[in-house]
Amino acid sequence: MATSAGFGWNLTQAGKADVWINWTFAHGGFPVASIEVWANPDNGGYMLLATVASSAVTFYDAMASDSECSFDFKLRYVNGGTLGPFSNVLHLDVSAP
Repeated sequence: MATSAGFGWNLTQAGKADVWINWTFAHGGFPVASIEVWANPDNGGYMLLATVASSAVTFYDAMASDSECSFDFKLRYVNGGTLGPFSNVLHLDVSAP
């Protein structure tokens, strides 16, 4: 479940915003595998942003934007051919510094 997201300007590079998303995931009987991080910047359509270990609880995207924008994020567990359902959608507005 996507739980929170945030952003910061000028952290990695001047004039750029870094963004991050946090989540929880209970593996239950599923082994550690991967979490896909999907992003929909400014309602332009979802794209796969990153794949991280399913034991991770955060993803940090350095220099994600150079202007005000919005992101919708969703996550999905993947283990080979096993695809979990997408998580809730988490919205983030990146406002000007």
